[in-house]
Amino acid sequence: MKFSSFTLAALVAIGAAQPALAQTYPSGPIRVVLPYAPGGLTDVLARVLSQKMSENLGQPIVLANMPGAGSTVGTAAVAQASPNGYTLLFAYSSGLTIGPGLYANPGYNPLTSFTPIGSVARFFFYLIANPSIPANNLRELIAYAKLNPGKLTLGTPGIGSTPHLIGEILNAGQGIRITHVPYKGGGPLMVDLLAGRVNMAWDGISNYKSGVQSGKFKLLAVTSANRQADFPAVQSVVEAGIPELEIFTWTALLAPAGTPREITSRLEDALSKALATADVRNTYTSRGLEVFPGSPERVTKMMQAELPRWAAAIKASGAKAE
Repeated sequence: MKFSSFTLAALVAIGAAQPALAQTYPSGPIRVVLPYAPGGLTDVLARVLSQKMSENLGQPIVLANMPGAGSTVGTAAVAQASPNGYTLLFAYSSGLTIGPGLYANPGYNPLTSFTPIGSVARFFFYLIANPSIPANNLRELIAYAKLNPGKLTLGTPGIGSTPHLIGEILNAGQGIRITHVPYKGGGPLMVDLLAGRVNMAWDGISNYKSGVQSGKFKLLAVTSANRQADFPAVQSVVEAGIPELEIFTWTALLAPAGTPREITSRLEDALSKALATADVRNTYTSRGLEVFPGSPERVTKMMQAELPRWAAAIKASGAKAE
């Protein structure tokens, strides 16, 4: 293949520009898109992380909430952004691995539309019940549900949400029928769970911790392999003999596909250093999350493993995007 002198000059210029870009990056503010409504836990997690990364990078990081369609609107916007390191995505794994199976055209492919920077944090789901439920652990709940098919209700933040699919996996695997009650978000669900209008919910512990400690709610299980230090009396799903429910939601920072390696390496370093700070760790652990640093390759492997799993669960449940 022959190149004209102009083409060769252009290629040389492009090659020289990449190191120069890395040396000057970042030279201005970085926008991190949160594909969720403002005012929630995501804002807290992203804010403390961005503050520490900003200190390392020497430029401000601006958070931009862009909710809609189960987080696919904001996620798709980042997928289509210029791959220059100035638009990033702070996402929950559900948007990356459940959304594509729930929406026919989400506007992105999680495996090809992004360059992962790294994972950030994770949390397990607790089975949180109203105290009136005649069960104190998961095995007792299953036994009761078998004797009373359809009587128990599971509240979730919406159709196709991770808690909904956990409930469907439990129903199918144990041959029980716990009725799904979808809500528009976690706030109304908590109110009804407290009042006993819905019996239980799979959720992170953050918003329920004080209620559990005061006896307003009780915990029946946690979706981890082992019991958790905060609530050592709570049975794990693996201990209960249901390893298919070992499930956690993770968060990650991602850039659009095609972002130069020199830039993503700079971001990876800033992320790693931010996650090691006491401010970030204390903020996360106080809200029931575990700091969960992971390489870009690890993020890709988690997506590859979870995409078919959630697609199968969505298909089996018959869930349709709201």
